[in-house]
Amino acid sequence: MCRSIMAEALLSHHGNDRVHARSAGSHPAGVVHPLALKVLAELGIDASDARSKSWNEFAGQPFNTVLTLCDSAAGETCPWFPDSVLRAHWGTRDPFTFIGNEEETLACFREVRDHLEVRVQALLNLPLETLNPDDLQRELAAIGQR
Repeated sequence: MCRSIMAEALLSHHGNDRVHARSAGSHPAGVVHPLALKVLAELGIDASDARSKSWNEFAGQPFNTVLTLCDSAAGETCPWFPDSVLRAHWGTRDPFTFIGNEEETLACFREVRDHLEVRVQALLNLPLETLNPDDLQRELAAIGQR
Protein backbone atom coordinates (compact mmCIF):
# COMPACT_ATOMS: atom_id res chain seq x y z
CA MET A 1 0.00 0.00 0.00
CA CYS A 2 2.95 2.33 0.66
CA ARG A 3 3.95 2.35 -2.97
CA SER A 4 0.46 3.23 -4.22
CA ILE A 5 0.28 6.17 -1.83
CA MET A 6 3.73 7.28 -2.98
CA ALA A 7 2.68 6.94 -6.64
CA GLU A 8 -0.52 8.89 -6.02
CA ALA A 9 1.39 11.67 -4.27
CA LEU A 10 4.06 11.82 -6.98
CA LEU A 11 1.48 11.89 -9.78
CA SER A 12 -0.60 14.53 -8.04
CA HIS A 13 2.41 16.68 -7.18
CA HIS A 14 4.13 16.56 -10.56
CA GLY A 15 1.01 16.20 -12.68
CA ASN A 16 -0.56 19.43 -11.52
CA ASP A 17 -3.98 19.38 -13.15
CA ARG A 18 -3.04 17.02 -16.00
CA VAL A 19 -3.79 13.87 -14.00
CA HIS A 20 -6.02 13.00 -11.10
CA ALA A 21 -4.52 10.09 -9.19
CA ARG A 22 -6.18 7.81 -6.65
CA SER A 23 -4.55 4.95 -4.81
CA ALA A 24 -5.90 1.86 -3.13
CA GLY A 25 -4.89 -1.66 -2.24
CA SER A 26 -6.25 -5.11 -1.58
CA HIS A 27 -5.38 -5.12 2.11
CA PRO A 28 -5.16 -1.53 3.36
CA ALA A 29 -3.35 -1.16 6.65
CA GLY A 30 -5.65 1.61 7.80
CA VAL A 31 -2.71 3.97 8.30
CA VAL A 32 -0.07 5.41 6.02
CA HIS A 33 3.41 4.15 6.79
CA PRO A 34 5.38 7.06 8.30
CA LEU A 35 8.42 6.30 6.14
CA ALA A 36 6.33 6.77 3.00
CA LEU A 37 5.43 10.23 4.25
CA LYS A 38 9.04 10.91 5.23
CA VAL A 39 10.55 10.02 1.84
CA LEU A 40 7.90 12.07 0.04
CA ALA A 41 8.60 15.02 2.34
CA GLU A 42 12.26 14.75 1.35
CA LEU A 43 11.10 15.78 -2.14
CA GLY A 44 8.96 18.59 -0.77
CA ILE A 45 5.74 16.62 -1.16
CA ASP A 46 3.28 16.90 1.71
CA ALA A 47 1.16 13.75 1.75
CA SER A 48 0.00 14.14 5.33
CA ASP A 49 -3.62 13.99 4.15
CA ALA A 50 -3.10 10.62 2.43
CA ARG A 51 -5.07 7.70 3.75
CA SER A 52 -4.96 3.96 3.33
CA LYS A 53 -7.91 2.83 1.17
CA SER A 54 -9.32 -0.42 -0.17
CA TRP A 55 -9.88 -0.66 -3.90
CA ASN A 56 -13.45 -1.65 -3.01
CA GLU A 57 -13.98 2.04 -2.28
CA PHE A 58 -13.67 2.68 -6.00
CA ALA A 59 -15.81 -0.23 -7.25
CA GLY A 60 -18.11 0.83 -10.05
CA GLN A 61 -16.31 4.14 -10.63
CA PRO A 62 -15.00 4.66 -14.16
CA PHE A 63 -11.29 5.26 -14.62
CA ASN A 64 -9.67 6.01 -17.94
CA THR A 65 -6.37 4.46 -16.79
CA VAL A 66 -5.50 1.96 -14.08
CA LEU A 67 -1.89 1.34 -13.10
CA THR A 68 -1.27 -1.64 -10.85
CA LEU A 69 1.84 -1.65 -8.71
CA CYS A 70 1.42 -5.00 -7.02
CA ASP A 71 4.43 -7.27 -7.09
CA SER A 72 2.84 -10.30 -8.72
CA ALA A 73 6.01 -12.28 -8.01
CA ALA A 74 5.16 -11.95 -4.33
CA GLY A 75 1.75 -13.54 -4.87
CA GLU A 76 -0.22 -10.33 -4.37
CA THR A 77 -3.65 -9.87 -5.86
CA CYS A 78 -4.00 -7.14 -8.44
CA PRO A 79 -7.37 -5.46 -9.01
CA TRP A 80 -9.44 -5.59 -12.15
CA PHE A 81 -11.45 -2.55 -13.15
CA PRO A 82 -13.42 -3.70 -16.19
CA ASP A 83 -14.60 -0.23 -17.19
CA SER A 84 -11.06 1.11 -17.52
CA VAL A 85 -9.97 2.13 -20.96
CA LEU A 86 -6.24 1.63 -20.36
CA ARG A 87 -4.41 -0.71 -17.99
CA ALA A 88 -0.73 -1.21 -17.26
CA HIS A 89 1.17 -3.16 -14.67
CA TRP A 90 4.07 -1.35 -13.05
CA GLY A 91 5.13 -4.13 -10.66
CA THR A 92 6.99 -2.49 -7.81
CA ARG A 93 8.61 -3.83 -4.68
CA ASP A 94 6.56 -3.27 -1.51
CA PRO A 95 8.79 -1.46 1.00
CA PHE A 96 6.32 -2.29 3.78
CA THR A 97 7.40 -5.93 3.62
CA PHE A 98 11.13 -5.14 3.73
CA ILE A 99 12.94 -6.54 6.75
CA GLY A 100 16.00 -4.68 7.94
CA ASN A 101 17.23 -2.12 10.40
CA GLU A 102 15.89 1.45 10.37
CA GLU A 103 18.55 2.77 8.02
CA GLU A 104 18.12 -0.11 5.56
CA THR A 105 14.34 0.21 5.65
CA LEU A 106 14.51 3.94 4.96
CA ALA A 107 16.86 3.21 2.05
CA CYS A 108 14.33 0.72 0.67
CA PHE A 109 11.53 3.30 0.87
CA ARG A 110 13.75 5.81 -0.94
CA GLU A 111 14.61 3.26 -3.63
CA VAL A 112 10.93 2.52 -4.27
CA ARG A 113 10.08 6.24 -4.25
CA ASP A 114 12.85 6.96 -6.75
CA HIS A 115 11.78 4.07 -8.98
CA LEU A 116 8.22 5.37 -8.97
CA GLU A 117 9.47 8.91 -9.61
CA VAL A 118 11.22 7.78 -12.80
CA ARG A 119 8.04 6.08 -14.02
CA VAL A 120 5.82 9.03 -13.08
CA GLN A 121 8.10 11.47 -14.89
CA ALA A 122 8.12 9.21 -17.96
CA LEU A 123 4.32 9.12 -17.94
CA LEU A 124 4.03 12.88 -17.51
CA ASN A 125 6.51 13.47 -20.35
CA LEU A 126 4.12 11.74 -22.74
CA PRO A 127 1.81 13.89 -24.86
CA LEU A 128 -1.19 12.49 -22.96
CA GLU A 129 -3.63 14.85 -24.60
CA THR A 130 -2.75 13.79 -28.16
CA LEU A 131 -1.69 10.13 -28.02
CA ASN A 132 -4.23 7.69 -29.36
CA PRO A 133 -5.30 4.98 -26.86
CA ASP A 134 -3.32 2.16 -28.52
CA ASP A 135 -0.08 4.15 -28.48
CA LEU A 136 -0.70 5.30 -24.92
CA GLN A 137 -1.34 1.70 -23.87
CA ARG A 138 2.01 0.65 -25.38
CA GLU A 139 3.81 3.55 -23.72
CA LEU A 140 2.31 2.77 -20.31
CA ALA A 141 3.35 -0.86 -20.61
CA ALA A 142 6.88 0.14 -21.63
CA ILE A 143 7.18 2.47 -18.66
CA GLY A 144 6.27 -0.47 -16.42
CA GLN A 145 9.30 -2.34 -17.74
CA ARG A 146 11.75 0.36 -16.63
